[in-house]
Amino acid sequence: LEAMAARKPTVPTRAGENSRIIEHGTDGMLVDSRDVDGMVSALASLVSDPDRRRRLGEAGRGKVEQGFTVEHMTRAHEKVYLEALR
Repeated sequence: LEAMAARKPTVPTRAGENSRIIEHGTDGMLVDSRDVDGMVSALASLVSDPDRRRRLGEAGRGKVEQGFTVEHMTRAHEKVYLEALR
């Protein structure tokens, strides 16, 4: 999320929550865990295509602004705590 907020294109693995956050090819690129060739290919495509880097970086920033700011995350945690108190 920090890289996305900084408008940097991301290439995470499909581990953890990454697949729920990143839409492959739209706001980042996902590769399977342990897929070295897939990671190399994804990174090489970003190195050779500055427009793609920019598009993915801007889209990632937009996703962070839509749902992953400190304010969004604070409200989501607050909601969980308030529901637990009921």
